[in-house]
Amino acid sequence: MIRAECDWITKRLEDVEDQSILDLGGGTHHHRFRIPPYIAYELYRPLLLQRNRLAVLEQRLIQRKKDIVFSLPVELLSRVVSWVTPLKRWIASRIPLACTILGDSQNIPLSEESYDGVFALSLLEHVTDPARVLSEARRILKKGGFAFVSIPEIYPYHPSPIDTGLRLKPDELVSFVSPHFAVLDHGSLAEEPSCRVSIVYCRKQ
Repeated sequence: MIRAECDWITKRLEDVEDQSILDLGGGTHHHRFRIPPYIAYELYRPLLLQRNRLAVLEQRLIQRKKDIVFSLPVELLSRVVSWVTPLKRWIASRIPLACTILGDSQNIPLSEESYDGVFALSLLEHVTDPARVLSEARRILKKGGFAFVSIPEIYPYHPSPIDTGLRLKPDELVSFVSPHFAVLDHGSLAEEPSCRVSIVYCRKQ
C-alpha cells in the first residue's frame, strides 16, 4: 500500500463512526508500524479515534524473529484494550491497535454479514483467485457496507509470498469489481513513475 491510498480512503470515511472494519491481508503489527508506518498512523488511527473497530485478516502472524519480538506483545495488548473501553481512544491516539484474525482471504473464517467495511488493498495480485477474494468480502459485508479495493496499475514484481503479475487500470478494476459491488468512486494514485495504483470505493447493494 502506498501513502496516497491512506489519504484517498480517509477522506471518504471522515464521517464513519462506530463501525467494524476488516483489513484483508493487512500484514503483521511489525509490518504496519515499522515498514510503512503510515498504514497504522494515517489509515488506522483516524478510524480508531472515530470509535471504529479494526481487525486484520492475515495468514501468518509470525513471519520472522522481529514478528515474535514485536507483533505478539502488541497483539496481546490489542486484545486486552478491546475489553477496556475507556482506554481505547487514549491508546488509539498513540498506538493504533487492531486485532489479528488468522485466515485466508480466499476463504474468510467469519460469518455472513459480520462487518460494516472491508479493505482489500494491494492484495489481489498476491492471491491465486482474486475473484474469490471479492466474493468472500461481499459475503462477510453487511448490506450497504463499504469496501475499498486497490491493485497496482504499474508496480515492480513484489512476491508476498507470490505476485501473479495482475495489474489493472482503474476502468479495468471497476469492471472486475462491478459483479460484486456497486462502485461509487475510483481513481489512479501515484508516488513515482514506477508506482501507480488503481483504487475503487464501493458498496454492497
